[in-house]
Amino acid sequence: MWWAEQVPAFVPVCFVVDCTIAGESLPKCRRSYFSKVEAVMAAVRDMYEGVDVENMTPAEQKRHRETQLNQHPNILFRINRKDRLHVLLFRPTGDSWWINIIKENYGGIFAQWTFQHADNQPIRHAMNLSGNRDELQRFCDEFPDNLEAFRAHVQENEDQRDQRETIEDLRETIEEQKETIEEQRETIEDDNAAIQDLEERIRELDLENRRLRRQHLNHERPCFPQ
Repeated sequence: MWWAEQVPAFVPVCFVVDCTIAGESLPKCRRSYFSKVEAVMAAVRDMYEGVDVENMTPAEQKRHRETQLNQHPNILFRINRKDRLHVLLFRPTGDSWWINIIKENYGGIFAQWTFQHADNQPIRHAMNLSGNRDELQRFCDEFPDNLEAFRAHVQENEDQRDQRETIEDLRETIEEQKETIEEQRETIEDDNAAIQDLEERIRELDLENRRLRRQHLNHERPCFPQ
């Protein structure tokens, strides 16, 4: 059944370990169990769930697939054949990251990439996965964890980009401050020169004032006959 295929095989084992070793209460274990199931169901969906695919033409099926892929990026869609997992369709937002994951961890899966997108959607590749059914199922089971790792990777890149932008902004601010300091230094030098000129002028005026005072005193001094 589709439900059985969606539930990771490792979940029941984790359920027992959590209850017996970790000392968790039964309700908490149940919540942990169902949270894992919900994570899989949220990230992995049946492409034709709720749709009468038997009465759809091939063109209608294709339009339906494109609509689902465009509206739900980073969601993995299952396509069954005779109630068995056949292929997986996926439109990721980070092509290279997923390519590396598949190459490194899923040797039994063959990935085909198509460059299709709706006119009003960002340009992204669609990923078609086929191959060993057990490997496909394992990819489904591990998809939520991989998706979480991908989002962490994106966040890390965004953080690094923000840090680079912050560093660049700081460098620009430093350069602006240097220019401001240089302008202020030139202004200070000009002010110092002006101050020196004023001080020199004051000294000149002081000397002139003394000369005039001496001259004035000489004119006022009485002259006695010899």
